[in-house]
Amino acid sequence: MDLGINTQTTILEDLATLAGHSAGTTIHPCLIDLNKLGKITDHWGLMQISPQWLGHAELEILKTFQLRKRQLEWLGGRICAKEAARAFLATHPQAGSLTAQQLWIKKLDSGRPVLEISEAHRITGDLPDLSISHSGQHGITIAAGSSCGVDIQQITPTLERTRERFATPAELNIIQQTWPSSTELEQLALLWSAKEALKKAVGQKRMPGFLELILRTAQPKPKALGLLTFNRRDLPHLPLPQVAASLLSANYALALCAQTPVTRKPQDHA
Repeated sequence: MDLGINTQTTILEDLATLAGHSAGTTIHPCLIDLNKLGKITDHWGLMQISPQWLGHAELEILKTFQLRKRQLEWLGGRICAKEAARAFLATHPQAGSLTAQQLWIKKLDSGRPVLEISEAHRITGDLPDLSISHSGQHGITIAAGSSCGVDIQQITPTLERTRERFATPAELNIIQQTWPSSTELEQLALLWSAKEALKKAVGQKRMPGFLELILRTAQPKPKALGLLTFNRRDLPHLPLPQVAASLLSANYALALCAQTPVTRKPQDHA
């Protein structure tokens, strides 16, 4: 059954490698086509498909959503999160046979997703950090060995109408020099996605605002990728993770990043 799950497109792999190398960690991405997921659930039924991926508590949460769009975004995000987490844990000696139902994607009060594993399948070691995003027909998750952020942004005229809320002329000039053949809307989407991904990676307690993050440099990379460096306006000397960004297609921008891992003592996770 093709749910539109993709973990190995060239752009996804290249962005994950670029961001992971910059942070000194491993990043596993997973992209899902929400239109395909919608067609499958229309044919087979939402509550017939979902138990393959969700535990009992998650199924109860899914039932609370009334709008079909929200159902698909939430379900697609959980499917992607579990696939990315399983890929991250694939080499773990205790986690190689974990099923999707044995993983629980819990949401903190801040809205940040957190991976938990059922007590009967406890493993030793740190679990990956997760970040989820969706826009238009796509949902995406990354699992990383440190605090991470991902954003996918459909390219629409709304970006032009709201540009003053997240972009400065100096920042857009940097983006234009890095992606000279892109349109102005595409450049706005790239900057938005990069800032949104960075906000998620560094905003465990309080997310900085878009205009608090200032784009300083962007390094062009092969295959039309870019590696972006930001500062915080209020804390200009605070180091921030670099953000890998690219156009996913003519209609979407994609960005992801991760912080440099902090060494911690091994823990048991349930």
